[in-house]
Amino acid sequence: MQVEAKIHNRDHLNMTIHEDKAYAIKAKGCLDLLRAVNELKENCKSTNEFEKFWETKTNLNHGESLLKELCKKAIGSWDLPYKDKELCHCRAVDTDLVVSTIHLGAKLTDKVGKMCSAGTSCGTCTPDIQACIDYLS
Repeated sequence: MQVEAKIHNRDHLNMTIHEDKAYAIKAKGCLDLLRAVNELKENCKSTNEFEKFWETKTNLNHGESLLKELCKKAIGSWDLPYKDKELCHCRAVDTDLVVSTIHLGAKLTDKVGKMCSAGTSCGTCTPDIQACIDYLS
């Protein structure tokens, strides 16, 4: 099985999961991301150990946040609260861009708006943005 997580034009993770739950990760990105991948590899020999690894992690940098998304996808627990491709219809902002913005540190809806313009017109998508922030934090 293959899963991926990415911040468009910046960081990219691809994981191959084998039948015995062993995994291999390919990573392209910044030093924070590569350090997070190395820490995961040192502490988790299989996908069975992912949940426990993330239990105590708080205040994640963007590399750790993206890697956590990848791990959740790998174990089938990734369930982003907003499912449509486009989250902000007024500004035509894709959900993936909002997620990337949150990974990059936007932890408030107005910060997401400043970084990608989602929620800056009519505001009806603001609760969905907040739900994504809550889920990813």
